[in-house]
Amino acid sequence: MALSETDDEGLRESADAPSGHNETAGRGGLIEAYRHSRSDQLLRRDSDVMGLTVCVALLVALTAGNDFTPHSKTEVLAVVWGTTVGLALTHWFAMVAASRLVSSREMPVHPLASLISQTLMAVTVAAFATAAVMLLSGRYDRLGARIVAALFMAGLVLFETRRSGLSTVRTITLSLGTAAAGISVALAKWLIS
Repeated sequence: MALSETDDEGLRESADAPSGHNETAGRGGLIEAYRHSRSDQLLRRDSDVMGLTVCVALLVALTAGNDFTPHSKTEVLAVVWGTTVGLALTHWFAMVAASRLVSSREMPVHPLASLISQTLMAVTVAAFATAAVMLLSGRYDRLGARIVAALFMAGLVLFETRRSGLSTVRTITLSLGTAAAGISVALAKWLIS
């Protein structure tokens, strides 16, 4: 039996919902939700899309302004967390709202499972960027967070292309290309500030 969402009943069991997308995340806690989000192909893809999206958005958000203007760590962390988690929550809201506006009564992934998988990815990106902000001086904290976002994108590309069975050479080429593009954006902003 699969779980689906209806307008009047909330969750209901449905024998005709697609298999493999039928479990709600969060039943066994955060670790189980993470495992579920990485084992279900649709959730993993949604999570990866969110990871790539928040990395690009974080690069853009931290490119605005001047890296050398005095700022506090709190201000940079507000941009990091507001961009990443805010984007994940906004995307989830839009996805749920759009699914209710379109005549299809079933979503391929349960909204709670989608929320958890996408938010976990956004929080992971934010946590890595936070580490860079906290470890680096005020002169380099914004740059560090941008480089972390670029490296996270490259790591995600490396992981997923390797998992998909691409050759080692192609996997490394795609990952290095992603890293080079992201780091170029991060450094260009720092150099012209």
